Amino acid sequence: MRHPRHRRPAAPPEGARLAHPAAAADGGGAAARGTPGEQAGRDRDVRGARGRPARRGRRRRRRHRARPRGGPAAAPRPGARTRHRPAPHRARHRRPAGHQAGRLVRTRTRTRTRRRLAGVTAVAAVAVLASGCAAAGGGERETPATPLWSSASASPSATASAEPDGPVAPLTGLAVDADVAERPAVAVAVADRAGHAAPRGLSAADLVYEEYDGTRSRHLVAVFQSKDARRVGPVDMTRPVDVKLLPVLRAAYAYAGGPTGFVSQVTSAGIAAVSAADRPSAFRGSGSSTETSTTRVLRVVDGDVGPPPGVLGFADPGDPLAEETERASRVRVAVPGQRDQVWTYDTAGSRWRRTGGDGVEVSVANLIVQRTPYKTVVNKHVGSVESALAVGRGSCVALSRGQTASCTWSRPGRERQTNYSDSTAAPLGLQPGSTWVLLIPPGTTVTTS
Repeated sequence: MRHPRHRRPAAPPEGARLAHPAAAADGGGAAARGTPGEQAGRDRDVRGARGRPARRGRRRRRRHRARPRGGPAAAPRPGARTRHRPAPHRARHRRPAGHQAGRLVRTRTRTRTRRRLAGVTAVAAVAVLASGCAAAGGGERETPATPLWSSASASPSATASAEPDGPVAPLTGLAVDADVAERPAVAVAVADRAGHAAPRGLSAADLVYEEYDGTRSRHLVAVFQSKDARRVGPVDMTRPVDVKLLPVLRAAYAYAGGPTGFVSQVTSAGIAAVSAADRPSAFRGSGSSTETSTTRVLRVVDGDVGPPPGVLGFADPGDPLAEETERASRVRVAVPGQRDQVWTYDTAGSRWRRTGGDGVEVSVANLIVQRTPYKTVVNKHVGSVESALAVGRGSCVALSRGQTASCTWSRPGRERQTNYSDSTAAPLGLQPGSTWVLLIPPGTTVTTS
């Protein structure tokens, strides 16, 4: 005989009304609860009495032993089964720890930023009011000095002077008109040989480089930017040193041809060149009497030309040339195989004048005697040519405003400018004006007095 709990319920009498289908599953319990509509009505009554929905059918959760907050969990009772139970529904959707703290941090950061901006605005307003009061009282406001030029090199740059009221010439630092400051430069290869006509037009040049050869000849690269020259010559053939000096200047380059190897270097360097063989209309004369002018070169040049960057640093009036200087009024440069050059300082004009009977008569504001290594270049058309290595570093002597100073020059590449620094590694401060650079070979004697 089965236990009464396991007996099957008796079948309802024929024609009796059946309860909800779930009543068969719980042995008639659903019949006691009534139909779903009746149960919903009782739920509403309970909700109204208690203020919250009835928790019908909620599973009974296992009671855990209380444990201190933050301490280890209590050990289970002996013999009790333990299994993982997921956290309650509300705990699974709770925001991660630290969310509210991070929100508070961000809010405080924004608040601090607004307070700082408000403080800056208040200071600016006070400054504006102060300046207005100074202007009303007739006072003047000092303006900090700004650099004349910017260097593209990562190496130490030259000293910058105070910015004048108007535009300045990039190669001299002197005040000029705006259209003059923005026009491109013209570089001309000039020959200085014994027994030939003396060079012409060099007094209008802003910057001149002089290279020496062992045959008592000199090769000059004259750069014109702030002034025009109607007659420049005699025009010389190109030399390997020109390719090292010109790319940084973005100048139009005029020369009288040269060996195929030398000319190909000019073309590969991307220099806007004007050759007497390709552009004869830009030149006049022939041979050692070939001349040109800056306007003719600019009229026929093709290529990328523009205003040159500042390659020298100019100091304020009254500032010294270097940290350690000496007074000098005369300098003699004795190059092996060449006539001695003598430069004398003119106190009235604050310029260095070239004398000594070598055929070149010029005056410049600055003179730099740069000791440069040379190498011999052999060409089947012109034979051997001594060429200055203008890229690298070495020692030099600078003369400006009746002062002389020992210096160091450095140039990392032909696309970079040459930087001149004194014995303390500080950049030189040259006098605004034209500059002449002597690329002297080893064995040259320089005497100042």
